[in-house]
Amino acid sequence: MNCALTEPWCNPSVLSSVVSWRWSPVLVRVLVLQAAWALAGGQVRYSVEEPLGGTVVGRLAQDLGLEAGEAEARRLRLVAQGRRASVEVSGASGALVVSSRLDREELCGKSAPCALRLEVLVERPLRVFHVELEVTDINDNAPVFRVDEEALNIAESSVPGSRFPLEGASDADIGANAQLSYTLSPSEYFSLDQKGNNDQSASLGLILIKALDRETNPVHRLVLTASDGGRPSLTGTMELVISVLDANDNAPQFNQSVYKVKVLEGSELGTLLITLSATDPDEGINSDIIYLFGKHVSTKVKEMFTIDENKGEIRIQDKLDYEERESYEIPVEARDKGSPPLSGHCKVLLELLDVNDNAPEVSVTSLSVPVPEDASVGTVVALLSVSDRDSGANGRVRCWVWPASPFGLEATFSGSYSLVLREALDRERVSEYEVEVRAEDGGAPPLRAGAGCAAVSDVNDNAPAFAQAVYTDPDVGTNSVQNYLLSPNRHFALDLKGFQSGSKLLELVLQQPLDREQSALQQLVLTAVDGGDPPKSGTAQISVRVVDTNDNPPAFDRSTYTVSLLENSLPGTLVVKLNASDPDEGSNGDVIYSFGSYTPQKVRQLFSVDPHSGEVRVNGTLDYEEASFYEIYVQATDQGPVSLAGHCKVLVNIVDANDNVPEVQLTSLYSPVPEDARSGTVVALMSVTDQDSGLNKQVSLRIPPGLPFALNSFKNSYTLVTQGKLDHEKAAAYNITVTATDSGSPPLSSQKVIHVEISDINDNPPRFEEPVYSVYIPENNPLGAFLCTIKATDPDVAKNAYVSYSLLDGEIEGLPVASYVSIKPDSGNMYAVRSFDYETLREFQVTVQAQDAGIPPLSSTVTVYIYVVDENDHAPQILYPTSTNTSAALEMIPRSAYAGYLVTKIIAIDGDSGQNAWLFFYLVQTSDPGLFRIELHTGEIRTTRKLGEDSTPTFNLTVEVRDNGEPSMSSSVSITIAVVDRVSKIIPDRRRHFKSPSNYSEVTLYLIIALSAISFVFLFTIIGLTIIKCYRYSLYGCSCCAGCCTVRERSASSHTMMVCAVTESEKAADGRNREWLITFVLDHGIHFTSCQDMLDLLHDLQKSLREPKHPNPDWRYSASLRAGMQSAVHMEEAGVLRGGPAGPDQQWPTVSSATAEPEGGEVSPPVGAGVNSNSWTFKFGPGNSKQGGPGELPDKFIIPGSPAIISIRQEPPNSQIDKSDFITFGKKEETKKKKKKKKGNKTQEKKEKGNSTTENSDQ
Repeated sequence: MNCALTEPWCNPSVLSSVVSWRWSPVLVRVLVLQAAWALAGGQVRYSVEEPLGGTVVGRLAQDLGLEAGEAEARRLRLVAQGRRASVEVSGASGALVVSSRLDREELCGKSAPCALRLEVLVERPLRVFHVELEVTDINDNAPVFRVDEEALNIAESSVPGSRFPLEGASDADIGANAQLSYTLSPSEYFSLDQKGNNDQSASLGLILIKALDRETNPVHRLVLTASDGGRPSLTGTMELVISVLDANDNAPQFNQSVYKVKVLEGSELGTLLITLSATDPDEGINSDIIYLFGKHVSTKVKEMFTIDENKGEIRIQDKLDYEERESYEIPVEARDKGSPPLSGHCKVLLELLDVNDNAPEVSVTSLSVPVPEDASVGTVVALLSVSDRDSGANGRVRCWVWPASPFGLEATFSGSYSLVLREALDRERVSEYEVEVRAEDGGAPPLRAGAGCAAVSDVNDNAPAFAQAVYTDPDVGTNSVQNYLLSPNRHFALDLKGFQSGSKLLELVLQQPLDREQSALQQLVLTAVDGGDPPKSGTAQISVRVVDTNDNPPAFDRSTYTVSLLENSLPGTLVVKLNASDPDEGSNGDVIYSFGSYTPQKVRQLFSVDPHSGEVRVNGTLDYEEASFYEIYVQATDQGPVSLAGHCKVLVNIVDANDNVPEVQLTSLYSPVPEDARSGTVVALMSVTDQDSGLNKQVSLRIPPGLPFALNSFKNSYTLVTQGKLDHEKAAAYNITVTATDSGSPPLSSQKVIHVEISDINDNPPRFEEPVYSVYIPENNPLGAFLCTIKATDPDVAKNAYVSYSLLDGEIEGLPVASYVSIKPDSGNMYAVRSFDYETLREFQVTVQAQDAGIPPLSSTVTVYIYVVDENDHAPQILYPTSTNTSAALEMIPRSAYAGYLVTKIIAIDGDSGQNAWLFFYLVQTSDPGLFRIELHTGEIRTTRKLGEDSTPTFNLTVEVRDNGEPSMSSSVSITIAVVDRVSKIIPDRRRHFKSPSNYSEVTLYLIIALSAISFVFLFTIIGLTIIKCYRYSLYGCSCCAGCCTVRERSASSHTMMVCAVTESEKAADGRNREWLITFVLDHGIHFTSCQDMLDLLHDLQKSLREPKHPNPDWRYSASLRAGMQSAVHMEEAGVLRGGPAGPDQQWPTVSSATAEPEGGEVSPPVGAGVNSNSWTFKFGPGNSKQGGPGELPDKFIIPGSPAIISIRQEPPNSQIDKSDFITFGKKEETKKKKKKKKGNKTQEKKEKGNSTTENSDQ
């Protein structure tokens, strides 16, 4: 064991436990080889010989340094993966136990060493340890042949020494257990040859030690035994069934060498003479026999006879004539179809039997006529020749002279007769004789012939002629040929048996086998010697050409070729060019290359062999990871009738290329991970594999930077651990891309995405979407009216993010909050519990709490401001004058009243607020329509002209007071105006003017409060304006007295009021500087950061005032503009404003450029215009001819497109300005809008709320 003694796992108890395991009762020897720590984890190494199920491998818990009982408490366990499931940890003892048999061959195949890398986990805290279990080999696998019986075909003509490759056995074990040796059962024909080491790559072959004879033994059965090197040794066997392939080594043989046949001459054509039969002990085509005439047969024989080549039948094909030839000698050859073919010979002696088919022939060879009368007896008159071509009795001829005459026949020699005179002649008696010589043979029946002679003188007109050109008279007897001699030769001899029996045919006999490869041509000399004295001889040259037989198999240059080839080589790449030679000739020497029978099908798919060139090329895709080594068995086969083959083996070593990307396997994933997990918590276990080898197999892993995770490595195992703080709300899950890169050139890489979820803990309280909620609800709302939705979100998940809403306890005007509003716990919808009255309660606030469902729960609160919006639910109340249903209010006017005389002033109030409280006064009925008028806003009734002397004493008026609500409400009062000559001090009738003292005290209180508030606001406004004026103008380089402005924003009505005071640099005619005080009321969304911005806009319009502009007859107020016109004092219906004290009424003008626009001609002013120049153009409503001159400004105007009302007053520096002229109010519609406030603390919000309340009070 290699470890430091200071380490806890190397304490003596651990070491002693390791030693004690050597002598444990377990039968399997277990060795603890190493225990060491690496990086974040440790490693323990065990070695065991292919254990059975239940085998205890080692005390894992103790070797890891765990105390007794700690293994079960900390849940010591293995991470299961594949075959790792066959090993487990005993929970109680912490021992490493084999649950099912571990087979080294199944785990690792032929790889050595075979080690299982296990990941061991312990909890509290979670840690990973690496355990390596080496499984060593035992001899548990016997050698196995691919097949139990192997069939071999070996040609009979194979020469001794021929080698035939055999496929060896395989052994799944490794090392010495896989070292194989082979033995062969005894055989007189074969032996075993083994080349190379005694491993599975050794070359195994069968050697022929004795020539085979198929005809003697066609099949040989042998047993090949493979034994491994284990102890004890295991064996495997395979039976070799060797079939001897026939070679054409046997010539056909006839039953007899000479056949004798007799046949009658003149037999019919096609007559069967004889059927020959020959046998051949070979098989196949080597035993197929054809019959044909021998090489030396004469042409005459071929003409006279035919032979059936398949049946051996000899038949007559021409007329046989005994007289032409008495006998025939027919040589016959029986030839097999082998290559080369072999022949057997015989001789057919045909003897013809004569038949009487020829009549005697009588011919006159010589005739001497005329015969002298005095010729003596015995005189030869003619010579006759008599012959008969038949033989025997058929050829014996009897002759006579017919008719009787003085002539007779005398035989001179065989076949020759003389016609002689037997009696004296007497010419005078008989002057001429006709003599016929008749001949008759002895056949049965006999045939006759005759010839006549006439005494006619002969004419010598023919020269003698010989029957043939040359007559040879061969020697006979002992002088004829008596012997034949052959030149000395070890292969051939003469057979003279036929010659000695009278045949002219000699036989050349082969005594020893021929070898064409050694001598293709044999030259012989045949000598014929006669028996004369001295003897004479003749010679003939015999050339024997040795025909090739396929007796030599092709032979390769080498028995084994070794090549290296890069994987992924393209199809068609040349692997090796093989060369095999065959000394035979012709087709026997033509070599064809092919895969051997032992070449697996997979190899045949990956490689190809050119049958003619012997080039081995790549045919498929070579993958080093699939196979790093290939054995290709190639055979070279000739094209002989019985093909012979030579064999070689091509060993192809595949060179690895970096063509496989690393693969990352996720062994275990511990997800989700709590967001409060400590740094170093194991998240995932991974292993990486690369099917390449060498540097191509070395792999490194990495993850993107910036993640709260890290990788720890141990060999090819990796752990993904946390690093840093996790936050579920920032990232609920991580897709961690693990990149594996090998060390190849170029390097290859792959990626695997690991999805790690972060589990939530309740660490976030609910958060409201708004820091403060403002709700506007019209008064007189129904019960249960929806106010708003309070929305809070919790970034946590599940129950930690479930938010419920509630109202915090509190009181509003002495009553609990729940009596005013309610809120739904699940949705946050807030409802009104009662109907609100603006005049009673204008605003209040409640606190809403949002709480999640986590453990423990977290909560937060938000303030909700509820504003009650006024509705027009109060009609105007006329305080003065008052009238009843029975009497009108009485007012008096002197008869001397001038035009504009104030008759009375209608005093009215409205219980509503805002524009609902804006009051307008109208004369709805008068007895003299042209005499009185009433101010729209003030309610002052004045005379329009001076009363005449003849005026009626009383006038009846009806005044209606309307508010500005939607719809508007009104009240009216009837007034009787009495004309008196003199107005004295009149005490009004209190009964008409006042209903009750309590009402007047209440109204008075309201007026006092309102006036006091307005006074204070006005005072603070003047002070503020002065301060802002100095500050603002100091920013633009102006003096403090040059002008000032203030910007006040109203939160409730969403309007901005800007008051700008401007002092012109040019002095007026009286020598004083003119001062302008301009008030702007800007709608929501229109902003100026300072008065200077507004003044810059006015400067842009100054050029438009230099020339008078014609009014726009189509001028009118737009709907939006009409809604934006606001004033508490100077607003007139249809835009009519009051002029100066002595000036006439005029319409409220608008400011614009010279270009008319739709909706009242509203345009934007030119850029750069200002107020101190004549650049403004003011337009009045239709029907008014008043136009201002250049540079003349009205006291009120508006800017089209904006609801702003601009008030301009030119006053002396020390004059007192009516500040109420510049007080404006926001629109009713705008007050109903919800204004979204910026986030801020509650103090600032309350301060802004206070400012808004103050502004409302001011207005």
